Amino acid sequence: MSSLPDGSVAPSDLAAPPGDGAPLPTFEDRAPPDRFCDLVLTGGVTSSIAYPALLLTLAGSFRFHSIGGSSSGAGAAALAAAAEYRRRHGSTAGFHRLLERMAEVREWVDEGRGITRLRTLFQPLQRSRRLFEALVPALTQPEPGLGTLAKSLWQAYVTRRGGVAACVVAAAVLVALAVLLVLRGPAWGAALAGLAGLAAAIAGLVAAGAALWRDFKQLSCDDFGLCSGTAERGAPAGALPPLTDWLHGLIQEIAGRRPDEAPLTFADLRDAPASPRALGQGAQEMDAVSIRLQVYAANITLGRPLVLPLREEDDPVYFVPRELRRLFPDAVVDAMKQRRARHALPPQARAALHRPTDAPAPPGRADEDELWELPRKRLPILVAARMSVSAPLLFAPVPVWMLDRREATALPRRCLLSDGGLCSNFPIHMFDCAVPSWPTFGVALRDAPKVPGEPLVAPRRLAPEDVRRAVSLPTGHRERPADEWNRFGEEPSVWRRTLGFAAALAWTAKDWNDALLAQMPGVRDRIVRIELPPGIGGLNIGMTPDQIQGLSDLGLEAGRQLLARFAPPGRPDGTAAGWAEHRWMRLHLLRHGLAEWLAGARAAAAGSRYGPPAGAQIAAATERTPLDGDAGQQLDAAQAALLQGALDAVLQAEAALTGPAEALPCQPWPQPVLCLRPPL
Repeated sequence: MSSLPDGSVAPSDLAAPPGDGAPLPTFEDRAPPDRFCDLVLTGGVTSSIAYPALLLTLAGSFRFHSIGGSSSGAGAAALAAAAEYRRRHGSTAGFHRLLERMAEVREWVDEGRGITRLRTLFQPLQRSRRLFEALVPALTQPEPGLGTLAKSLWQAYVTRRGGVAACVVAAAVLVALAVLLVLRGPAWGAALAGLAGLAAAIAGLVAAGAALWRDFKQLSCDDFGLCSGTAERGAPAGALPPLTDWLHGLIQEIAGRRPDEAPLTFADLRDAPASPRALGQGAQEMDAVSIRLQVYAANITLGRPLVLPLREEDDPVYFVPRELRRLFPDAVVDAMKQRRARHALPPQARAALHRPTDAPAPPGRADEDELWELPRKRLPILVAARMSVSAPLLFAPVPVWMLDRREATALPRRCLLSDGGLCSNFPIHMFDCAVPSWPTFGVALRDAPKVPGEPLVAPRRLAPEDVRRAVSLPTGHRERPADEWNRFGEEPSVWRRTLGFAAALAWTAKDWNDALLAQMPGVRDRIVRIELPPGIGGLNIGMTPDQIQGLSDLGLEAGRQLLARFAPPGRPDGTAAGWAEHRWMRLHLLRHGLAEWLAGARAAAAGSRYGPPAGAQIAAATERTPLDGDAGQQLDAAQAALLQGALDAVLQAEAALTGPAEALPCQPWPQPVLCLRPPL
């Protein structure tokens, strides 16, 4: 294997070309110890199968510092952090284990029934199995529709239920008899047979409807999740454990720990050896952290994102151990029980905990129904990943408790944490700073464009040319990715136009911010885009081994393209062409954004007839508090001088950035706008 002058791996030597039937890619760690990158991963349920090969490719030339994502991207980010944690402790075995274990998901468990190991990760609760079997086949089709859903519901609630099926068969026989009697028999016999057939049909439909209603009622008791992610009973031979149990074991194995040992936490990642600051790299406060993992979850009760791990200044979040034991291994829940909450559950909330479906509290564990504070730095990374991976309907949301401060006495209320992709499925902004010290790569997964009027057909396998065509990375800052046109209005079917319109409304409301940001200069050039063919990735848990392998090939190709642009030292100063161009563009973005943000600062600071000058406010703050009712805001002389110096610097920056000057040749487009927003 050849290496580049900086010691990293040449992109062409990382592995055999995708899709050629070669064994798993080999991995040789040639990344310089002080060469870092950040990584942001898109969500997409099974689409995350593309990530292990991509991670292995990038890890050959870079060390991961900040890793983040939403939904299944958060799960992949947790695995990447565990592998990097083990590398920081002297072993690259974690990356090998990651690829080996992910390759196992494409093995058959029951080829006759089309069940792979991937499919066995999604094990429904026993009480939700019938509804799972009815809904999931319809949702996993390349082009789901009401016909598919109706067929699945009919099979699950009629043909597979002996009593209901018998009523339907009896109704059909009686109706046929009634028709025969109308033609050849007495009228009273035809009427009697018809009424009996109608009664049998009504009885069958009522029984099926009652069963469906019971299942939906049970679904609401399980927080509207078909799967818990943990084992409820023995799995079939060759099956993998349910997703959460499997993810826990995989994180521990990749990190070099046994499943029964202390779970890997955010603090373990932060405190690992060889942080960028220790190696003379980075200028931000977080660069003193060795490995920085950050994921999104969606607090659907409060309608806002929750970024994990929680910072010290964030509002506390609480949990009830017995609730979480339905979703996490006991060892993980026990590790989180570090600080009992000062707040007690109100009686009505405590009564709601004791549902018929909940397991009884372990003997001698009265604290299982009490509130405990969710750890911050000591939070197991599995918990954060599972909170973000909670795909709606497929996985049960994770229940937590937060304080309702609308009353004089704060009252704990239950909140549900669901799929992080509901808030931001591709948080590419997560690790951005004004002048980056190393690249932040983004991996954007999206469905291939649909041609109106043409049926969606899932390919049986992806040929190498299909893989290369599906992956794209801009070759320069001027190259803008193509817009994602949703051509639902061109569908010939009224029904498909209506469905497309409804889906477009939902996706626009959810993803508009991510879509706009991904088009910005200084952002778009570091995002590798993967167009997923119909039926590949997403909710399709029934993919074949060849289709699963195709996803892995897509990830490998994405990693190759990122390295080809950002790794080889092609510039005279020894830097990579893509990285040098990116830094140049980010400098211009900073200048333009600051100029727009600071324009008019001097005039505004001078004051007006309706507001005092900013300098006068600073001086007055040394004599009296500037904020009514808060005496602690008064400044001493040193603090006032510091604030005045900051104001002077802002006014000087405005003069330097907005004064008359010759326009620079590099003009970013679209032009950026700086703004203040809550930390996300």
